Amino acid sequence: IGDYPDPETYYACFYSKNSAPPNYTRFSNQEFDRYYEKSLTESRPEIRRTYYKAMDQIIIEESPFVALYYDQSIRLAQKNIQNIQQNALNTLDLRRVKKNGLLH
Repeated sequence: IGDYPDPETYYACFYSKNSAPPNYTRFSNQEFDRYYEKSLTESRPEIRRTYYKAMDQIIIEESPFVALYYDQSIRLAQKNIQNIQQNALNTLDLRRVKKNGLLH
């Protein structure tokens, strides 16, 4: 689960200038680092996405880790509860949740 809803929080785990944590794999790739550094200073989302795609490809090709499990969240709600959703940070945000009538 990310600290904040931006892909950068996940790419930080593979940036070689970050020690463990967050770079527990000790992954080091100069090309990845260049894209990561560019993504930190780029404000245009479409350009940042090109850097993210390039970093994704490097991670896929080099596979510096083996995923053994993944986190999964389940939210249960009664039928009269509407608009309950998950977000990128997996926080429970009830601002848009509505309860309709009574259950019979």
